[in-house]
Amino acid sequence: MTLAATATLERVLRVQIIQNPTAGRRRSAKVVALAEALEARGIVVTVRATGAVGEAEHLARQAAESTDRPDVLVAAGGDGTINEAANGLLGSDLPLAILPTGTVNVLARELGIGGSAEEVARMVAAGRYAQVWPGLANGRAFLLMAGIGFDAAVVAAVSPDTKRRLGQLAYLLAAARLWWRWQPVHHELHVDGVRHRAVSAIAARCRLYGGSFVSAADARLDEPHLHLVLFERSGRLAALGYALALATGQLHRWPGVRHLRTAGWELAVVDHLQLDGDPVAATALRLAISAQPLRIVCAAP
Repeated sequence: MTLAATATLERVLRVQIIQNPTAGRRRSAKVVALAEALEARGIVVTVRATGAVGEAEHLARQAAESTDRPDVLVAAGGDGTINEAANGLLGSDLPLAILPTGTVNVLARELGIGGSAEEVARMVAAGRYAQVWPGLANGRAFLLMAGIGFDAAVVAAVSPDTKRRLGQLAYLLAAARLWWRWQPVHHELHVDGVRHRAVSAIAARCRLYGGSFVSAADARLDEPHLHLVLFERSGRLAALGYALALATGQLHRWPGVRHLRTAGWELAVVDHLQLDGDPVAATALRLAISAQPLRIVCAAP
């Protein structure tokens, strides 16, 4: 179910775009097209380009705290850039819009946002938004998912350069290499006072995973809950089964997969962690839902 706007901004006169320039010349042209489409509607636009990992978060926080802050902040990039911008906006009511220019753009698919600059310009100018509840992993926000185990190890094995060159194929190749030599670790998770064991787990904030696959069919961005998917069986055959279940939409009924709905969980020891498709260093993990939602620009119902 696509997220629908529930409120409207009083005005949209100034917009700031945070652009990840590593996306390439063709995708940079989409940023130019968006700026021109907004300016044609009488909106003042500024574009800020990131120069390093983490800079989108800094620029978003700077925009939110500015005395002449924009009415809407646009993150132009992939899910990693959007994650950084969301972290910069935590605790702020500055609305975030998305121009998808990345490798997979799971959040844009979840929100039903296409790749057209004109479509995004219409949404931004209309000022319609929904309230989205980010998850928190050790205090850091995520909008899609937090993953541990095999899922996170695959993400860690893909370099940014390989991801740019091969797209989703980079993850499939990394998964195939890891599958052959994977030595699973059984994690002990504490969920609502109950102990569970799993070799891998995904804490989902939305339905989609890795593009168009469904990992948690009941998850909704506008509801303050985590949907936990536990993979309890180890071994290569079990891993192949999980991949088949995900690809065929059968994960919700697959043997060895447990689905839980929770407000948070704890993990004393973690081997690998990924947030919204990027690896994150952690030795222990505490997940929760943010106490304050983010405003995300989206289409009217």
